[in-house]
Amino acid sequence: MNIRTNRDRATEALQLTDKMKEMTGVDGLFSQVSDALCHLMHLCRLVRDEQGEDIDFEAALSLARINFEAEAEEDPDDAPQPVVSLAQLAAALDLGRQVQGFDQ
Repeated sequence: MNIRTNRDRATEALQLTDKMKEMTGVDGLFSQVSDALCHLMHLCRLVRDEQGEDIDFEAALSLARINFEAEAEEDPDDAPQPVVSLAQLAAALDLGRQVQGFDQ
């Protein structure tokens, strides 16, 4: 069984932001992240869960923060400052992304 690390989770998130760029045409990682959150807010407002209940975005975000804190504590490789830059991560994933503001 593979143990998922926070670096794995960040890699998955980078793939999500690439999908946002593909869907919306928005460049820039910050804008892609904020657009993804905005889209999730629309989803929560307009779509019901499997039991037909409203989805409380703020409650989901609060749970996400709890999960994030727990994962950050559990993962010994998780450091406050990145060990590799976002540009290096993108290059390693061969995403072809040009990231400005990060040293390679």
